[in-house]
This record gives sequence, structure tokens and C-alpha cells, in this order.
Amino acid sequence: MLKDKSLSFKTIVITWAVTSFFTLVFTSIQIYFEYVDEKEHLLDTFEIVEDLYVPPLSQSLWIMNKNIIVTQADGLIGYPYVSYVKIEDDIKVYYEQGIKDHKNKVFPLTFNDTKIGLLTIGLDTKFLEKKFFKRVMITVLIQGFKTIVVCIILFFAYEYIVAKSLRKVSLYLETHPDLATSGKRIPYETDREDELGVLVKNLNRFIDYIFGLNKALKELNDDLEDKVSARTDLLIKKNKQLVNVIEDLENAHSQLATSEKLASLGKMTAGIAHEIKNPIYIIVNSVSLLAELIDELVEGIPEDAKKNMDLSLNEEIKDLCKRSEQSCNRVSNIINNMLSLSRGTEINRVSKNLSHLLDNSVNFAIDAFRSKNNFQARVEKTLEEVGELDVYSSELTRVFINIIDNSLYSLMKKAEEDKDYKPVLRVSLSKDEKRILIEIEDNGLGISEENLKNIFNPFFTTKPSGEGTGLGMSMAYDIIKKHGGSIDLNTKEGEGVKTIINLPLEST
Repeated sequence: MLKDKSLSFKTIVITWAVTSFFTLVFTSIQIYFEYVDEKEHLLDTFEIVEDLYVPPLSQSLWIMNKNIIVTQADGLIGYPYVSYVKIEDDIKVYYEQGIKDHKNKVFPLTFNDTKIGLLTIGLDTKFLEKKFFKRVMITVLIQGFKTIVVCIILFFAYEYIVAKSLRKVSLYLETHPDLATSGKRIPYETDREDELGVLVKNLNRFIDYIFGLNKALKELNDDLEDKVSARTDLLIKKNKQLVNVIEDLENAHSQLATSEKLASLGKMTAGIAHEIKNPIYIIVNSVSLLAELIDELVEGIPEDAKKNMDLSLNEEIKDLCKRSEQSCNRVSNIINNMLSLSRGTEINRVSKNLSHLLDNSVNFAIDAFRSKNNFQARVEKTLEEVGELDVYSSELTRVFINIIDNSLYSLMKKAEEDKDYKPVLRVSLSKDEKRILIEIEDNGLGISEENLKNIFNPFFTTKPSGEGTGLGMSMAYDIIKKHGGSIDLNTKEGEGVKTIINLPLEST
């Protein structure tokens, strides 16, 4: 569009475009960070509500004093930015005021670690959008007017100082196309000492030499292009080879480091685990016996005496015994996982139909997960019949169950965050001439790049405390290596994980 326009016109257009662009960019960045900062201040209201209002509301709801609940809720609805308040339990709604169509957050109301109700808070964020929209419009108008004024001033300055003289020299060059062959010089602006005068003098020098050097320069240029092209191709080839070598070295280093970590862990876990297991079993048996003795003690109290006694302490002691027993069982499970990590549980391989083994593992893992969590996902299985393979069947089953359980957990957590989300788990089995390929893919939360580096390290877990031991993936890595295969993860945070397992067709 600007090809046939004058330099003055191009200057004003380009200046206006560049100035407008950077003005809009930097103004937008400034307003954006101001908006984010104010929005963070707005969202800090949730933390204030959680710190100042949730505890007293929990106590009021526990004693079921509706007057206090209403008084506290009225104070909350009057808090800046709070546009909606709702207090409820499993039976009824105690308070609900305000507009619900805004950003909401639900706080559990608990008393002595027991959930007794819910507090729903809504914040009105529309005023921020109106405020910053108005600021954007005013800023754009002011900056646009300033840009136009600056462009007009630059236009006249450029036209008077540069464009007028350049136009005169250009017109002479256009009307005398034979300057290079005739030896004529440009007669204008030769007495000037500024950049334009230097330009005209240099043009005249070039005209003196251009005809004689043109032919030699063309030949040299052709030869140089051929050499550059050949050298560039060689460098590209060498660079690709170097990149491949570097990637191979990095992969080998990573695998070696992981193997050394697992080998070191195997030497120490067996002795530590055996020293811990016996005291744990004694504690479990003692706690169980204590609960039974307390029941027998209560049963031996006469009925008349029981009426005057507070027997709630009996239930609290039994609950503590139950928690202690559960904690000891968890420690025992961790010890068993450590022992499994340090030594194999099977001495010999057995011939198994891998398709049936994988299918059964998927079904078992899904049923086990559903028994503990009220969650379902769409499962897509593509299992090619690959025949039988000599494997450590129970260990390989443990690998499949661990990976599928991790995928289901990720799907469940993402479903809790996004109500419109549709969880999907895909399992496929195929083979080629040399290997068997197993892929387990989910569209869950994914794994960050930082966590991915440590995913096969023992005791590393992304799950909250009490929900994972951090031994599942390290054991899976060890078991797959034991089969002579490899296990890799392709993932992007927020987009799910694909676990790829390669097993050789021939036992190693």
C-alpha cells in the first residue's frame, strides 16, 4: 500500500503506526498490571473472610444460634466487595442474601474437624471491569491525539529538511539513467556538508567506478553464493548430528542417575524396613487389644452405674485407637513398598497373555478407585491381541494399577475444579516386529516440567500428605527396567499425561 507513496507520507504513516502500536502495548501492559493488582486485592477478600468470619460462624452454627448467625452474616454482607452470602448445612439454609451471579467461593464450616455446614461467598467484580474500560477509552483517546500531533510535526520537519532535497536528487537520477555509462555527475547538493551532501558525493564516486567493477563483482558474487550454499548445507548436517549426540548423552546421563539412586535405595531399605516392622506390629496388636479391653470394661459396669456415667470418653478412646491402627497400617504399607522396591517378589517369569493381563489390571484399578471415590470417567480401551509374553506377572500388574490409579486421581481432581470437564482415560496395546507398546493416557491435570524431572525418584509425590507414598512410579521404573523395557511420560501441565511403556518381544 505504501510502495508508490512519497517518503514524507511513508514517514508519517510509519511513525503513526509504530507510535500507536507501542503506545497501545505499553498502556495496555500498564493497565493490565493495575487491573491484576486491584483484582488480587479484591480476591484477598476471600482470605479475610476465611480468617475472620469462618471460625465464629462455625461456632455459631455448632450451637445453632440463628440470631448470632444472622448478625454475623449481616456484617459479612456489608463487607466491601461482598455481594452474596449463603450459610447452610445438610438440612436447611440459615441465611442467604445478595446477588449470586458473580465470582463465588465455598468455605467448609467445621467444628472439632467435623464438617457441619457450608459458607458461600460471592464477590462483585463488575465494577472493576467498568472502571478499567473507562480508563482504557480515556487513555486511548489521549494517546491517539498526542500521536497525531507528534506525527504532523515530524511530517513537516522531515519534508522541509530531508524530503525536499532527496526529491530533487532522485528526479535528476531518474531523468539521467545513463550516468554510470556516460560518467556524468550529480550537480545538486554537492556544496552541502551534512549527510545529504556526503551522500551525493559518495554517489558520484560510485558512478565513477561502478561500470568497471560491475562485471567482476557479478562473477565474484556468483562464485561466493555457490561456496556459501555448500558450506551452509555442511554446517546444517553437522549441527543436526551434534544435536542428536547431545540428546543421547543427556538421556544416558538421566537414566544412569536414576539407576544409581534406585540401586542405593535398594541397599538401605531392606534393613531399615525389617527393623521397623516388628514394633509396628506390636503397636497395632496392642491398640486393637486396648479397644477390646475398654469394651469389656464398659460391659462390666452395672447398668445403674452407667446411667450416671459419661461414656463418651469410651468412644473417643476407641476412635483414637482406630486412628492409631490406621496410621500403623499406612506405615506398614510404606515399608512393604520399600521392600518391594529393594527386591523382586517373583523369582521366575511366567508366560502370560499380555492383553488379558492389561485388561484385568485396568478393570481392577477402576473398580478399586470407584470403591474409595465417588467418581467415574469414560474409559477407551484399544487392546490388540499380542499373544503371550514371559513376564513377572504380579509386578507388571502392579505397574499398570499404579499408573491407572494416578491417572484416575488426576482426572478426579480436575473434575473437582471444572464442572463442565469430561474426564477420559485411554489405554492401548500394540506391537511391531521388535517390541510391545503400551500407552495409558488421560486428559487430567498433567505434570509440570519441574516435577517431571523427579517423577521416578523414590518418595517423590505430587499428592497431598496422606494420599501417596511416592514409591509407585519409582517401583514402576524399576520393574519395567527389570523386564528390559523403558517407561516415558509425555505431559504438559493442564493437558494430561501419556505414559508410554516399551517391552521387548524377547525376554532379556
